[in-house]
Amino acid sequence: MNTVRSLVFLVVLAALAQPVTAQVNAFQAWEDAKVIRRVATVAGKGLPEELLTKMANGVVEELRGKQPGGTFVWAYYTRDEAGRTSDGFALKPRKGEEAPGPVELRGTIGYKVRLAVPSRRYLVARNRGIQLQRALVEYTNEAGERSTQEFPLDTRLEPGKHTDLELTGIAWNPVVRVWGWSDERIGKNATLEIQIFQPKLVDNAKSPYLPAVQNALALPKAIDREDTVEVRRLCDSIVATIERVSPEAAASAASMLSQSATAIDVTPPNAGRRSDPELNRRLQEIEDLLSGTELERREGMEKLRQLVRSTRP
Repeated sequence: MNTVRSLVFLVVLAALAQPVTAQVNAFQAWEDAKVIRRVATVAGKGLPEELLTKMANGVVEELRGKQPGGTFVWAYYTRDEAGRTSDGFALKPRKGEEAPGPVELRGTIGYKVRLAVPSRRYLVARNRGIQLQRALVEYTNEAGERSTQEFPLDTRLEPGKHTDLELTGIAWNPVVRVWGWSDERIGKNATLEIQIFQPKLVDNAKSPYLPAVQNALALPKAIDREDTVEVRRLCDSIVATIERVSPEAAASAASMLSQSATAIDVTPPNAGRRSDPELNRRLQEIEDLLSGTELERREGMEKLRQLVRSTRP
């Protein structure tokens, strides 16, 4: 069974290495759902959780129609909080007229920035007031262009207070830089917390793939529980929705899978004829190739097909 699980791992890794197109990729989603179901059937309680979860998240993105700039065909972002990226920074007092350099926080996506002065430093020490000079936020907008917003603050924040900086739109890969200093009358550092509010992603109720997206969103929890029955049920539902909405995509994927040499359903009866060290060497070589460049991934896929063929009865 170890041989089967090693091959399962490589099949999943190979599937993750395939490029994703910029449109609704029902073809890829159908194929990925089939692979997840097959792995759940073969591996049983030995599910490669991390890889299958990545594949399930990929199915969601494919059916939402993720675009190169980060937007979606069948989903949209709202200015409601889905999470935050945050970090704390120690601001030094200003020396004469020379202001300290900026502190910086990077995020993946956001719609608002909060600058806060916590009441405490290191949980026990009382924090100090901060003089904020200005803030600068650089990000990629929905058009895929690099944009900059500057906020001339010139304000003082006391411990326990905050100020919010509203961005004009959804910001991808935001970089927040803040210039400020602690109360020079005390001459000690003060803590500033920068928070980037992440927008909520909402599915379009008119999406024909909505039932499949909802099932794909439920897959990670089933995978985490190693509930193979539920994983197979969810995958079957995803496949059925795609076949109903895009029968041509499902037919094309089925045709390709029928020609593929990566199907594995039982323990290869003649796998024991090859010594374990030799098999492990070949599996490690394939795994290394699948983690490399596009050319190396193609070579790894071909070697994987050859290995699977050689272990069949």
